[in-house]
This record gives sequence, structure tokens and C-alpha cells, in this order.
Amino acid sequence: MKKNHYPFLAIVLVATLAAFLINSKDNSVDTSAPSVTPLPTSTAVIPQDWTYVKSEDLTIYYPKGFASIAGDGLSLVFLGPTQTEGTEMFDGINITVRTGTLDSKTLRQVVDDKVKQTKEDGVSEITQDLESTQVAGKQGFTFKARGLGEYTFIYLPKGTDNYLEVSRIVEDPGNLGFAETADQIISSMEF
Repeated sequence: MKKNHYPFLAIVLVATLAAFLINSKDNSVDTSAPSVTPLPTSTAVIPQDWTYVKSEDLTIYYPKGFASIAGDGLSLVFLGPTQTEGTEMFDGINITVRTGTLDSKTLRQVVDDKVKQTKEDGVSEITQDLESTQVAGKQGFTFKARGLGEYTFIYLPKGTDNYLEVSRIVEDPGNLGFAETADQIISSMEF
């Protein structure tokens, strides 16, 4: 006599679905908290032909062809094949890293103030709302704004009283992989 296994399989399927739903209720996510968008971590192998720049306790690795400029922060600039020097970025990469002081605020409060200031200045518009991110093993925040180009801003804690502000603009009309290179550079930061 042939046994029908369908009722047993149906019971197992229903029990599995019920267990999943119950477990997902117990581990509900706070939807008011920003989602985490990790960049590649600095545990990735940095190519041997890359060089680095060190400023105080910050080290950033980058490939050949970039200019390292110290000023109000540290900037790495790469001009793409059609970029004209001295104009807004339309073909290339510009990454600038600055250190700021928390001044008795949390990192989230500092970033909320930066987003508010960006909205009020009227020069740029927010194109991606504030989200949590993780870079080089540090939990921080990111948002995007469009002004003279699409900027990504990343804020990371640095010690107990400071933070790093990383601004990144990537324009890649030739689809040469500039965004991936910029992400790898940012992820190489050691501080």
C-alpha cells in the first residue's frame, strides 16, 4: 500500500513558516533607525602598486595617477581623460578628508546638523537621506547631495571627541570604474 506523504510535508511547511514568522517578530528592526550600508572593509588587500599619504594619525592608500593635496583637510584628486583642470568635476574622483570636533555632541547630532545646513544653504539638494554606514571597521553615517556634482558625505568617529568627514565626488562618463576605486580608497583609511 502506497502512503501519501503530502499531509506530513504540509504540516512541516506550516510549522516552518510559523517558526519563521514568530522569530521575525521577536527580532523586529527599529524602522526609525537608518539602515547600514557598508563599504568594502580595509581588510581587503591593498594593491602593491598603490602608495599612501599619512597625515597625523590618518593613513590613506591610493593608486598611481592621483594628486595628494594638503590644505583644509587632505584631498586625493584624479582627473579622468576628458576632465579640464580648474573646472567643476565632470570626469574624475575627488576625495577630501577633514577632522572635526564633536563639541559635546554625538556623531549623529553633528551629522543631523550637517544635513540641515545642506538643506538650508540652498546650494545643494539631498539626493540620499541619512543612513548608517560602516567604513574601515567604524560605524558612522552617510548621505548624498547634488550641487556641482553628486557628493557622498561620510562621517566616522575618531577617538572620543573627534570625527572624520569624508566627502567624495565621482564622475565617470567613460564607465572606467571610478566609483569602485573611490570606495576602495575610502575603505583603505587607517586611523
